[in-house]
Amino acid sequence: RHSEGTRSQEAESRCEASPKGARQGRRATIAAVERSVPSSERKRMRNEERGRTEQEQERGTTGEERETGEQQAWSRVQRWLETELGPMGVIYEDEVMLVVDKPAGLPSQGTLDRRRDHVLAAVRRDQGLRRGAQAYVALHHRLDAGTSGVLVMSLSKAANKGLAQQFARHSLEKCYRAVTWSEEQLLPQRWEVDNHLGHLGGGSWGAVHSGGARAQTRFELAAQRADAAGVLADWQAWPKTGRTHQVRVHLAQAGRPIVGDGRYGGRAGERLMLHAWRLRMRHPLSRWGLVFEAALPSSWPLQGPALETS
Repeated sequence: RHSEGTRSQEAESRCEASPKGARQGRRATIAAVERSVPSSERKRMRNEERGRTEQEQERGTTGEERETGEQQAWSRVQRWLETELGPMGVIYEDEVMLVVDKPAGLPSQGTLDRRRDHVLAAVRRDQGLRRGAQAYVALHHRLDAGTSGVLVMSLSKAANKGLAQQFARHSLEKCYRAVTWSEEQLLPQRWEVDNHLGHLGGGSWGAVHSGGARAQTRFELAAQRADAAGVLADWQAWPKTGRTHQVRVHLAQAGRPIVGDGRYGGRAGERLMLHAWRLRMRHPLSRWGLVFEAALPSSWPLQGPALETS
């Protein structure tokens, strides 16, 4: 794992090998960051720099004491390096693969709104600044924008086959956590859904009697809190297949929609209460068994026990 400070130090050390190398490396890094950082963020930081410059002029700071344009740009790059992955935590990283804890609200990949940042772009910026021109990042699965948790990427083409086969063959094991609210007072401890899901239009998915793709999910109750109106429940969900909105649809059609999931009738919440909690898989090259876990967010309303009885 790399801390934010380590990322910044790595980039700076590459630029200080020699005086000439420092200047060239620094300028190349500045250029790379300027191209990759969202324009809105560049504008915000430059406005802050102008404000500092005006304050220095008012205080009568001499020209020698003020930062040059290049020094300002380098300071800006250092701040970007320290915050590039923002709220994303790095769960695991080696030379060929990276696993991050995706925050809720950030898309896994690009959307129709090109101004909107996403996980893949942020990781590519981070890897580009750390590894230079040889940096490579590929996404092998995705989480809905509102979903948080474990997300896997390859950092080498050598890892692509091993990762792609596991996702395509469903040979890895994914476990989600989902908080639901329903009016039923007696919840089952465990239950399964095995049906076919198809696109219903308008971005929604649901069970279909013909066509569609098979979707299988197993659920187990981790915690619950009941009152006179209904039950708030924390479920562990093991999707055997990987259909769009699969866990969300299976819960909603059972009368237990996820809190914050307005699309499928969920109770209002500060976010979609769906979290990719744990992933069991094999390393794409060594084939060693790996288990990755993203801790439940602090805002999770029910901190149930980790049953994980696969």
